[in-house]
Amino acid sequence: MDSEIPINSNKWFQNWFDSEHYLKLYHGRDNSEAGKLAKLICKSTGIQSGSSVLDLGCGAGRHAIMFSKLGFKVTGYDLSRHLLLEAKSGAICQETKLSLVRGDIRNLPFKSKFDLVLNIFTSWGYFESDLENLTVLKNAVSLKRDGGFFVLDFLNAEYVKKNLIPSSITEFQGVTYSEERYIRDERVIKSIKFCDGNGEKCFKESVRLFDHDQIIEVFKETGVSNISLFGDYDGSRFEKSNSPRIICLVS
Repeated sequence: MDSEIPINSNKWFQNWFDSEHYLKLYHGRDNSEAGKLAKLICKSTGIQSGSSVLDLGCGAGRHAIMFSKLGFKVTGYDLSRHLLLEAKSGAICQETKLSLVRGDIRNLPFKSKFDLVLNIFTSWGYFESDLENLTVLKNAVSLKRDGGFFVLDFLNAEYVKKNLIPSSITEFQGVTYSEERYIRDERVIKSIKFCDGNGEKCFKESVRLFDHDQIIEVFKETGVSNISLFGDYDGSRFEKSNSPRIICLVS
């Protein structure tokens, strides 16, 4: 189903995530990372099979399918019609079930709450307005049941600033993708250029680099009492300077 909300078609995330080339560029992503994160979340929360899970920004369903196969009742929410169709197809191929809803993460249509709410693999920080980005986080936390959990898996801003790779080239199915990365106005921006049978194309990604202190402050404003931090999908302790991720488990 589609949630009844206006969608602005000129946003980078809508244009890029609905392009067939998005999944082609990132074809190397597999289930190993998704499996690690799912295992870490299940171990850290103790959440039981059969519990309800909401995956906000589920994309092509890599993580949602993983949780469904582990026995959870999973709802995936995403703006991209193209990626939701991929998620549906993936669930069918892997003989598991997903409930998929299309809509903008700034406008959550859910009336019931969930045992586990996920916003993972950098599915946050897309909007130009800090207020919009922070409100998304607060609204997501509000959808967890009492005694439930919210998990944010995001870039570690300090690590990104120290280790950003300025450029790279990827080839897949006869197409060469040229990527350039830079930081401007506290956003990490990626420019993606390539040529296919329809000529030269250019897309971009732009993510607001909220740091550790800013993220923790937002969670405190929601009134949550317990926040556990990890620095990678193996469950390593979070270190501001050295951890590639900031994974927040909020209860």
